[in-house]
Amino acid sequence: MEYFWKKKTIISFILSIFVFWIHIPSFGHYLLTSGRGADSGSVTFVNCLNVFFSNTFVRLAVPLFFVLSGAAMFRDYDNKKYFSKLKTRVWSLMIPYLIWNTLGMFFEIITSYSFVSQYFAAREKFVMTVPNILKGIFFYKCNGPFWFICTLIIFVILTPLFDLLAKNKLTSFLSLAAFIVLSNFEIPFLSPLIYGTDTLVYYMAGCILGRHFLRQFSERSTKKLSICSVCVFVLCTAIWFVRGMGFFDLPLPVTTIFLTVYALSFWYAADMFDFKNRKLKPFMGDSFFVYAMHINLSAVIAKLLYMIMPKGVIWSIPNFVLTTFLTLLIILLFAFVLRKYLNPVYLIISGKKKRKVVCLISQ
Repeated sequence: MEYFWKKKTIISFILSIFVFWIHIPSFGHYLLTSGRGADSGSVTFVNCLNVFFSNTFVRLAVPLFFVLSGAAMFRDYDNKKYFSKLKTRVWSLMIPYLIWNTLGMFFEIITSYSFVSQYFAAREKFVMTVPNILKGIFFYKCNGPFWFICTLIIFVILTPLFDLLAKNKLTSFLSLAAFIVLSNFEIPFLSPLIYGTDTLVYYMAGCILGRHFLRQFSERSTKKLSICSVCVFVLCTAIWFVRGMGFFDLPLPVTTIFLTVYALSFWYAADMFDFKNRKLKPFMGDSFFVYAMHINLSAVIAKLLYMIMPKGVIWSIPNFVLTTFLTLLIILLFAFVLRKYLNPVYLIISGKKKRKVVCLISQ
């Protein structure tokens, strides 16, 4: 499994940047304020870049995160391990989730009631009520991207149910098909807990891979499969880009199947690189920090750059590049300082165990 964990660490870091780009506000600032005087060709070009970097290949990130989570959970699972797995996820998911949600809530309160609010694209005042505070801590009200962690925690709690559905290949694929159909509907009593029913498909796909196809999923794929996956990935990217430009739309179940295939094509296409011989850098294990910190930090940086740079729409490109670079630099420096000088804090808020960090750095 060494190859799998190395590959998962590197891919997770890349996916965290993809999630960052989904939320990056750089292009939006300029497109919303371009006005009638802007060159239509420049606006079209920037809009294409916006769709490509914010709504094309980056959209495979969340499905693949769910697939990886399901596969990691079910690679050696049986119900006797349920409580030990649950205990592990309390450390790796629940505690960081509550800490970052609480920090995000306090950050929103401070910034929404101070002059700092002008450096956000839209920062409404946080209404200090008990329901809002509870939503801030337990339901990611002030930390939007953490809907993923909330949904994943629910899936971990429901592990015995997924285990029952994934007992054999027939029930696994029947359940997957049922979840695909279900992705077309929202279930009222599940909506507060599970962000979207399509997430059931992605996680179930991971459960199937972890339970029945672990070797094929965790080991380096053949060159032929990798090349085919690259072709599928490029084709999916082209289709999703055209869709993002508004030329057509897809029904939700078709979209769910498409994104699952898209995510898996990226995973297998990555085997064009030999992860076994790649040395992991410590910052590659900091994907959780990128995921947790990017949205507020990038909003401030993009707005500050927008305020000091020319307002021509074409300037959204350097804004995007600089926002990406500065946001990642600050986050990774912050994680580095914590890891070096406040390692216990680093371990707690990133959901890591000391032995894993040592192992990662030594490889």
